[in-house]
Amino acid sequence: MRANIVAMFLALVSLGMTVTGACAAVTARVDRTGIVIDETVTLTVTRDESSFFTDPDLEPLRKDFRILGQSQQSSTRIINGIATSSVSWHIVLAPKRTGTLTIPAIRVGKEKTRPLTIRVRAQGQARTRDDNEPVFIETSVDRDTVYVQAQLIYTLRVFAAVQAQIIDPGDPDIPDALLMRLGDTSYDKVINGTSYRVFERRYALFPQKSGVLHIPQMKVRVQRPSPRRDFFDPFFGGRGKILKFRSRAHEVRVLEKDPQYPAGTAWLPATDLVLKDEWLQDPAALKVGESVTLNLTLVAEGLLARQLPPLELVEPDGIKVYQGKAEEDDIVADTGVLSTRKESFALIPVRPGEVMFPEVRVPWWDKNSKQVRYCVIPARKVVVTGSVPEKPDQARPEPGGIDVEPVKQTDAAAQPAASARPTVLLAVCGGLALAWLVTMILLVHTRRRLWHLERGRGAETGEKETMREREAFAEVERACKADDAARARRAVVNWAGTFLPGPEARTLHDIGKTLGDRKLAALLEEIDTALYRGDSSGSWRGRPLLKRLTQARTGRRKEKTGPEDLPELYR
Repeated sequence: MRANIVAMFLALVSLGMTVTGACAAVTARVDRTGIVIDETVTLTVTRDESSFFTDPDLEPLRKDFRILGQSQQSSTRIINGIATSSVSWHIVLAPKRTGTLTIPAIRVGKEKTRPLTIRVRAQGQARTRDDNEPVFIETSVDRDTVYVQAQLIYTLRVFAAVQAQIIDPGDPDIPDALLMRLGDTSYDKVINGTSYRVFERRYALFPQKSGVLHIPQMKVRVQRPSPRRDFFDPFFGGRGKILKFRSRAHEVRVLEKDPQYPAGTAWLPATDLVLKDEWLQDPAALKVGESVTLNLTLVAEGLLARQLPPLELVEPDGIKVYQGKAEEDDIVADTGVLSTRKESFALIPVRPGEVMFPEVRVPWWDKNSKQVRYCVIPARKVVVTGSVPEKPDQARPEPGGIDVEPVKQTDAAAQPAASARPTVLLAVCGGLALAWLVTMILLVHTRRRLWHLERGRGAETGEKETMREREAFAEVERACKADDAARARRAVVNWAGTFLPGPEARTLHDIGKTLGDRKLAALLEEIDTALYRGDSSGSWRGRPLLKRLTQARTGRRKEKTGPEDLPELYR
């Protein structure tokens, strides 16, 4: 009897499992149907009756998605004597493009899911505030319309009424513009009676084509320490809450080069432009054969140095002109970028008298008044003193310098002509020899003066640059030994401008990246971390950074780097 009951129970369980197996199915669902291109979506594939199963085939997903990870979960339930089981796969997907994307049917064994669709937007809804959190962000541009290649200031600000740490958001990715980070600042501001600590980061953008410049959203994460302490946390408190923000995007209208601008000249849309000349010797004391140096410097407010055109000096009659290598520099100012380009010219007078230097004229576009302006160095008349060595064809032999044998007076008319022939021949030969000698002396003299001029100028420039770098690094040492984070930050950026090639190493992040030292980069980031969180306890220590910088400086001096290629300018 008991055996019959057990047999009947097993039969019922077997029948229930058979029915469940017949109803086995594979389903798929997503946690969201609308996402942004830089977000992820989780796809869940579930198969009922999982006594025997195979993994899903995820290969069709790779056409429009990147698979970032996956996990698996199994479950079994018995309800009213009926056992059911299932297995689920959770797949994290990142879209490769925007638009309406299809998640294709996923095959699991002999079964497959139904296709799903999701919408992927280029940007998400701006989220500059978090409910009930005293932290918010804002972004701004200094103008809504800008000329192509003109400067546009883009600013990110983070406001915190509580102690918080900002996780570096990085720089915006803007393919159609040159970008230069102008630096970070922190200050206090009172808004509606509440005091906020403000972190501000500014960028100078230079659009490279007309139309509409799209500045994408910036994602900012702020870590707020947890007010509660957990006894089981070895550090008595977790890392705190991570607040995530998304700035609003900006669109700026970019105007084409103005048609009234002079054709065939470099397009220079600036706030101000100045052209200066500097004579290293008194131009009123020019002498034949003696070299003088003339420097022409172009200073632009609101342009990068790579945008400034080469300066040319028309060679005046009576003076030879030799042009040296240009010097460029970008300086961060309150108004943005202040750039300079200096050209050096060696001038050698070759004859005495009055010499007229033609004017030097550079057009530029005043973007505030919207009109063409000119920087002009007026024409200048100078007087060259000294004398040119006597020309060879003016040389004459001395009467007693040539021995002539007496000739028999056979013919009175022919005797003078016969005796004059050797004298004229000797005079011509002597004149040619003297001309060759004078030419060689002048050539050697001129080359020697030019060599000494270039060597002296190169040595003087190298010595000045070395002194600037040493003074800048000495300030880094003083700031680090004083454990002054703000002072150290300014000193390191200033030193990098004298030590590292190119204009890109203007921030601590860029300096660490250029030097290629991960530990040094981490120590540099600690400065910003201390400043961002408003650390007033003086916990930052500068000696580890000083030690690492000294090592990087010593190693870098052994390397030789070449100049970086600059992008083609807009004309």
